[in-house]
This record gives sequence, C-alpha cells and structure tokens, in this order.
Amino acid sequence: MIDHSDYFGIQNLITDYVWKLDMADIEGVLELFLPDGLFEDTAGTEYRGRAAIGGYFHGLTKLPAFRGRQHHIDNLRIVPEGDGYSV
Repeated sequence: MIDHSDYFGIQNLITDYVWKLDMADIEGVLELFLPDGLFEDTAGTEYRGRAAIGGYFHGLTKLPAFRGRQHHIDNLRIVPEGDGYSV
C-alpha cells in the first residue's frame, strides 16, 4: 500500500519536472535528479548522471518542434516496487 505522503511527493516531483521542462529550465530539471540518476527517453535510450541527462534535455529544448509544448499530467498510477515506486 502506498503512503499518502509519498504519493503527493511523487506527484509534486513529476509536476515540477514537466513545468521546468516546458519552461526549458534545464538546470531546474537537473536539480530534480540524484547525481547518479537515470533517465530513459521515449525511444528507450538511457542517460545516467546529470551531465548526460542535461545533454539530452539541452538538445531536446533546442529543437524547433519543442517550442510551444505543454505537458498535462493526469491520473498517475503509482505502484510500490522494491524500495521505491514505479509511476
């Protein structure tokens, strides 16, 4: 069973992530990751560590198709998994 404080913390983390990404605030996005954090893009490519993750997001936000994007987060499914959660 999920702890409600964990649920709201995870939900807030994801909300902060998409807001900062939509604003192209790469430094703000990177602050949300642990130094050895892992990010997997929609193609399944993995980026480990803030430098690699930052490189990905710097390239992404420079694409003309990125401008005007806005994420909407609804109905998160948060499931306990090991010592953490899967979202």
